[in-house]
Amino acid sequence: MKKKHQAELQIAFPTGKAARSIDFTGYVYASHMPHGSVALIGPVDRPVFMNLCSDTGVISDQLVLPIFKTADALRAFFERLGIDFTSIKQIKDGISFLEDVSDHCKVVADPFFTPEGRVRFLHITMPGER
Repeated sequence: MKKKHQAELQIAFPTGKAARSIDFTGYVYASHMPHGSVALIGPVDRPVFMNLCSDTGVISDQLVLPIFKTADALRAFFERLGIDFTSIKQIKDGISFLEDVSDHCKVVADPFFTPEGRVRFLHITMPGER
């Protein structure tokens, strides 16, 4: 049986691997509530967008939203970058989530640092998107 919520996944750095489908419902992302940000319905808690960096500097000017399989991997990545966040949110519906954020940023899954200090990650796209 095919999973209900799947998105096309492509490797961000050339590896010779073809795009494949994964279900990232259940992945987690960091969110942040800027000081004093309160809307009519209550506090505004927003995803933490960033420029991806390695130990040697910024990789891209485009904003990305990193998502992770585990909260521990998220904490370790953000700690290494020295970025604070308010809470960890879980993705309830992968496709809906991607549709909501894909106009504003690129979504990358499970970014990590190599021993050389480079960042590796999986770039998630909607089917048909490049």
